[in-house]
Amino acid sequence: MKIFVKIFLVAIAVSTAIAAIAQSPPDPPPSAAQNASPVAEQTPIPVQLPIPPSLATLTPHTGGSMTGHLAGFTPQQLTLSVDEFSESIPISDIDRLEYSGEEDLFISGVQGDRKIRGEQNNQDNLKTWSGVPVSALQLQNPQTGEALLQLGSVVSGLELRGLLDIAKTSYFVVREIEFDSPETMTIRALLIDR
Repeated sequence: MKIFVKIFLVAIAVSTAIAAIAQSPPDPPPSAAQNASPVAEQTPIPVQLPIPPSLATLTPHTGGSMTGHLAGFTPQQLTLSVDEFSESIPISDIDRLEYSGEEDLFISGVQGDRKIRGEQNNQDNLKTWSGVPVSALQLQNPQTGEALLQLGSVVSGLELRGLLDIAKTSYFVVREIEFDSPETMTIRALLIDR
């Protein structure tokens, strides 16, 4: 009888423990930040800025507009040029910089310059990133439009790895930069196959 009671008490203890485990919530899946490797978060994605003859339209906060080729970009100012004339405008004075969605855009690609026809330049292929620090965009070469965009602070590590994978077979062509403040911007980029 003593053995029966011991076995009975052990069975009750085991079933109570199993019930407690079954009722406890499962561990949450790792967050995107936990999935991110520090290297991935610091890896910029390559983007393309349209090159001449594509024209950018700059809209200052005061109204009006200026049209030209993007010749320089820093966290403090951007430079537009037309023919031999260029003008630097403080970022704090700019509302937006955009390339028309109805006109053909030109980019410098692996196999030379390439035209993106206006009909390819549509909303279906548009990727938007908001809250991007102005310092995250680094124009590497104004003649080829090559730039790097650091998105580690605005997208998850998992999403950033996906964007880096996409960049292996596609171009992110910047179509619009809207300056939310002197420190942050929203970037809209077309996804175009290489």
